[in-house]
Amino acid sequence: MKSTLAMKRSVKLGLAAPALLLLCGAALIATTVRAEASQQAVTLVSAATFASDGTLAPDAIAAAFGQFITQNNQVFVAPGLPLPTTLGGVTVKINNVAAPLLFVAPTQINLIIPTGAEDGPATIVVENSDASTSSGMFTIVRSHPAIFMASVEMRSASAQTTKDGISFLFTSNADGTLRDVDAGSAAEPNFLILYATGLRYAPADNPADENGIAEGISVTFLGVPGQVAYAGPAPGFEGLDQVNVIIPRELAGLGIIDVKILIEGGLRESNSVRIRLGGQRPPVMLTRINPDEVVTGALTADDQLEVVGDNVYFLDAYFFDTDGANVNVVIDLRSPAPGTPEGAPLFDPAIFLYRIVDDRLEFVAIDDQSGGIGTPDFFPSGTQCLVDPYDNNNALLMTVLAQPGRYALIVSSSDFDPLGVGSYTVELRPNRMQPIAYGANIQGSIDTTDIQTSAGAYIDIFAFNGNQGDRVEATMTSQSGSFLLLQTNDGEVIDFSDQNCMLPGTTARITHLLPRQGTYIVIAYSPTLNTTGPYNFSLQRLANFTGEAQAGANRGRDRNRIFYEKRDPNGTFREYTPGTLVERAARRRILH
Repeated sequence: MKSTLAMKRSVKLGLAAPALLLLCGAALIATTVRAEASQQAVTLVSAATFASDGTLAPDAIAAAFGQFITQNNQVFVAPGLPLPTTLGGVTVKINNVAAPLLFVAPTQINLIIPTGAEDGPATIVVENSDASTSSGMFTIVRSHPAIFMASVEMRSASAQTTKDGISFLFTSNADGTLRDVDAGSAAEPNFLILYATGLRYAPADNPADENGIAEGISVTFLGVPGQVAYAGPAPGFEGLDQVNVIIPRELAGLGIIDVKILIEGGLRESNSVRIRLGGQRPPVMLTRINPDEVVTGALTADDQLEVVGDNVYFLDAYFFDTDGANVNVVIDLRSPAPGTPEGAPLFDPAIFLYRIVDDRLEFVAIDDQSGGIGTPDFFPSGTQCLVDPYDNNNALLMTVLAQPGRYALIVSSSDFDPLGVGSYTVELRPNRMQPIAYGANIQGSIDTTDIQTSAGAYIDIFAFNGNQGDRVEATMTSQSGSFLLLQTNDGEVIDFSDQNCMLPGTTARITHLLPRQGTYIVIAYSPTLNTTGPYNFSLQRLANFTGEAQAGANRGRDRNRIFYEKRDPNGTFREYTPGTLVERAARRRILH
């Protein structure tokens, strides 16, 4: 296998580029695709995409559409290099500079935007063979990447792959349908060769270093960045650019995915093209985590991943074992890790917990924001005080493990944060809850030996078993301030105290109709951060129905939340599938 450096040299020797003619040569010479209707006599578009956004880059291959007069109304093709500036009696000028011509016909002219064209508004003037003229307007920018396609309708990439710089495989068939592409391996990476135009003037850290890379160029596969080995002019062609990028091997088996070229982190994006990644999905690799051990790690773009629709989430996976039944655990996940430099990436943490059964993962619980418990944000609304203690995005998962066995702890980013990366710490804390039953009356104390959330609140955690339809009442009284949260054992917060609108709020009370049989968890704390002190706590099963209990059954923190997908094609946020925390966890199934 050739090294990345060898791949750069191969490109410069022109070993890969000639195969472009078999896939997208028609786009360089002629096409039946027509640009959108324009009020101008001449419409100029990218010859790679035919996108009529009116923007092109110097040295880019463009297609002009209109009514033109060639000699004898014939079609003419440039005989070779250097390209002529007059072909079939037709000359095209961009801001009064003659453009090199690839092809002229009565309705289409393919040309190269002149090298020295300056950024800003530009004029195209076509001088026909009978000396008549037609013109149009467009805009010139330094870089405006566009990837050639084998089929515009299917968006299949006009691309090749190679592992050694000698043998090349097409990613598409002649009709534009996709072939399976090998994602490669650590020992034998597979290079994707994209043919494009309009990117050769992308910013470079050092234009004179001859490393063959414009550092302002990146390539993403379903949003996951690949390692660019070469980005610049393709040898043997005028106006044609080429990008060699290593396919991220963790994407094996994902099937059809989108690939894009980005300039300066997305300031400008190419069109999205498709390849099909074959092979098997890699298994989840697990690392042991020990009780009360603080593990420091980082989500990175070369981590394991999961795909939900068009969204990608990176993940790290850990495992631990339990010997007995009904073992309670608290898992604390925070980002960034202590000591992370200011300005370094951080992500919105989420914890997924599964039980490993044979060769599959059975979902147990999820949390994506309970590390924020204690954040003192109070919002008055009518006669009540609505409290959202979840402004801190860290995760704190609390659950009781009914069965002994091996469990998988998945560190990832929340639904809000696809492609999230950054450092983190995660800690597994067993046996930090107090089992209770109906009728419990406890004189407790919040103190500094309790679990402290990343928001700064010390918390006590109680677990009890209830039946569907039980009407329960949990009450906490403390001169230091009181607040209660009720959640299901799989991580869904279903109710919270709403009776302490004015601090210190000495009494907090939850009255709730339980939705199903199972284990429930109550979190007790003072809404004043870093506060300790004694309290009284009780849990009762009520004999009579109350309207408050019925209302409480609908007060979940995630039931009506709206989620957004970051990678909208227009670069804006759009509404994503809403749902409860656990409903969304089911969509984010981890493959094992």
